[in-house]
Amino acid sequence: MLRPADRLSVVTESADTHSRTILEKTEANLGELLPPSAADEDDHKHLQTAVTGGRIREDELAELAQTYLHYQELAELLDAGPAPSLDPDLATWATTILHRKSPELLELLNLDLADASLLDRWGSSTTADKNGSALVPQSLVQLFAAQLGSDPCLDYGHAGLNHTYGYLLSPVPTNHGRKRHRWTSQEVAHTLGIPGKWPLSQGASPQRGMLTEVTAALGSVAPLNRPDAWSSPATATKTAHALAMGVLCERVVSGASAEGKRWTARTRVLRRADLTAEQASNGDQLLLVYSLSVDNGPERYITAFPVSAKWLAERKDPVGKPHLKYNASLGA
Repeated sequence: MLRPADRLSVVTESADTHSRTILEKTEANLGELLPPSAADEDDHKHLQTAVTGGRIREDELAELAQTYLHYQELAELLDAGPAPSLDPDLATWATTILHRKSPELLELLNLDLADASLLDRWGSSTTADKNGSALVPQSLVQLFAAQLGSDPCLDYGHAGLNHTYGYLLSPVPTNHGRKRHRWTSQEVAHTLGIPGKWPLSQGASPQRGMLTEVTAALGSVAPLNRPDAWSSPATATKTAHALAMGVLCERVVSGASAEGKRWTARTRVLRRADLTAEQASNGDQLLLVYSLSVDNGPERYITAFPVSAKWLAERKDPVGKPHLKYNASLGA
């Protein structure tokens, strides 16, 4: 039986035979399929805010602006889908786009898909928000499902893949900015104290996938409460190290679904130990980590993202029946 990463390689090779035609026809119709992109203006504003907040340096602005534009264009292409006359399956379509337009990102995804133990550290999350707006392009949803052997018609998928690659390539703006900003402007990296363009830039021959990097960092500052261990592959070079962090807040909530599934969710908010409370009060300097256990199963990560000290101070415990948060899903 082929591993997910092996299946992806096979799909990539077969897709490449007709990828040029697909891309040429679809790119020719992008003006008709998509509204004018506001990515350039929105992302430049966000980058300038990142410079002001000290997350990135002024001399990095031009390069990162190009990175933003690359991922926004890739997201729009994936979201548009193939030209109607071509009608390939969406998983093949997504693989083709990544293979032709961003082979380095496809390589990172391939590496992560090869590690079953890594994938098991993450639970399930919805692919749309509470208002029904898609958070992850449907072509990527189907690609992830095809590689994991799950049903592509479900409204949830692998939380780790959704929140890394899926959010990186999400074309939809939200009230809190674009989902990819946590990765492309080093928002999460800054809360962890990891320098550089982590977790995306690892040189010409990356040894670890994006999800591997994120999971290793979370494991060092907010480990899961489970007996089995996981570490990045032995052949990989050392993963980026997060700075020491302190837990400012930890909340555990349990509940049950209408179908009788019992769950326990844990929310942790952490702050870098090298930051004072005053230093951490400027912008989103804290890291929220949300994890979930279903039916007394192992705890798994759902998401991690930056929050502000103001948000934490104003946060109130929910009233009424406990409910899942941050797009978590109980899965099948």
